[in-house]
Amino acid sequence: MEHIVTAADREFISSALVQQSAAAAQIATQAGGANNLGNRTVYLGNLHQESSVEEICNVVRGGLLQSIRFLKERHVCFITFIDPIAAAQFFAMCQLHGLTIHNRRIKVGWGKHSGPLSNALSLAVSNGASRNIYIGNLNDFEFYNPQKLRTDFSKFGDIEQINYLEEKNCAFINFVNIANAIKAIDGIKSFPDYKNLKINFGKDRCGNLPRQFQNHIHNNHNNFQNQNQNQNQDQDQDQNLDQGEGQDQNLDQASDQMSQHLSHSQQQTSALGLNVDGGNGGAFGIIEAQQPHAASPFSDGRSTPASQNSHQPHQQQQPSLHNLEGFEIQTQSQQ
Repeated sequence: MEHIVTAADREFISSALVQQSAAAAQIATQAGGANNLGNRTVYLGNLHQESSVEEICNVVRGGLLQSIRFLKERHVCFITFIDPIAAAQFFAMCQLHGLTIHNRRIKVGWGKHSGPLSNALSLAVSNGASRNIYIGNLNDFEFYNPQKLRTDFSKFGDIEQINYLEEKNCAFINFVNIANAIKAIDGIKSFPDYKNLKINFGKDRCGNLPRQFQNHIHNNHNNFQNQNQNQNQDQDQDQNLDQGEGQDQNLDQASDQMSQHLSHSQQQTSALGLNVDGGNGGAFGIIEAQQPHAASPFSDGRSTPASQNSHQPHQQQQPSLHNLEGFEIQTQSQQ
């Protein structure tokens, strides 16, 4: 599955590279002085006399290797990385966790300054070059046996190891120097036995990051993503608060408009001489007609007093109910 690099990933990678460069410079100068800045060569001492280059490469991790120079009689080895940052990382890991080869504690220090990487080698590495060569389409492993491969490829330089993967019909030849691997990948194609084989650069196993660095980078990446998520959540909360304030303002405006509308309605009701009682009429209320000096409902124009006078003789009529727009209205008539 293809991984899409997001803006957060780019920011994290840039931040990590800056931190790595600063840390590598500090490690190199603290241990070897100011002149050791940019050094790519790490020294290994106190090696067992029976140690091999393959055993040494099995414990070296952190970056592509340019060369491994093992001086067996002096029990020392000089390992030159492609990248000075990788050399500083390997040196730091050895100082923190130690390094053991062939059941012996190894002394780790800085070797003679390697100088900058040449432009030609830098271009080759950017195009995929490594000290490991992949050979594919191997169908006859009896013919392409380890001895034949070692004999043919040793003509271009010293070989660290040869690995076979018969289930995938391929093999890997690891040189001790990346320059020899570059020569071999061009020169071996002129051999008749290798014309029909697939030959390309493989992956240098020393280029894998140590487990401690993998966990550290993974944790930093997770923390970086969590920080970005928290910032996004804070921004969303701020936006929600702003929206909530806007809704509150809209509700206040609607409430003011409703109050003005009710006030206007009450004024119209008062002008009509109607009193709205919302406590006795259920959901609609009961509207009582107040007619202290209202015109007589009779056709002859007789007036109707505002209230009944018990001292004056009068005749009462049964109350009549009139329906006004769905509401019950009770009127009392006094002759």
